Amino acid sequence: MIFIVALLTGVSIVIAMVQNAKLADYIGIKQCTVMNYVTGLTTVTFVFIILGESLGFVSKLSTTHALGYFGGLMGIIVVTTSTVIIRKLSIIAATMLMYAGQLMMGVLIDYLRGIDLSIGKIVGCVLIIAGVYFNTLVDQRLAKTRRVENTSLPMDL
Repeated sequence: MIFIVALLTGVSIVIAMVQNAKLADYIGIKQCTVMNYVTGLTTVTFVFIILGESLGFVSKLSTTHALGYFGGLMGIIVVTTSTVIIRKLSIIAATMLMYAGQLMMGVLIDYLRGIDLSIGKIVGCVLIIAGVYFNTLVDQRLAKTRRVENTSLPMDL
């Protein structure tokens, strides 16, 4: 069951990135990020109310250690940068590069926690990045070829 939830989470992330890019084209990147968080806060508030959850945690926010807010800051960075990236790369390239970044950070955090460093994970990251880079180069060449073909004069002039 957890694998299905993880897969659905991945699907929703890609859909959100695409939708954010479209919204950013319409209202701007900063405004898109704000809308993400306003919508998220509104939605979670309604869910809490509907489920009868206590909002008592709000009183604890003033005593929360500053690092407790780091996740929110990172979320803003992720939403903003992924919105920029998805507009410049193909969706698959952006997704794979973000995955490789997550994998590299996971390896680093495991290492810092004293878990053995896996050479397979490092090689996997390098291969993913190299593959995405190669694919991007091929896509760029194909796009140039298509532009040249589309701008050539008809032979019967």
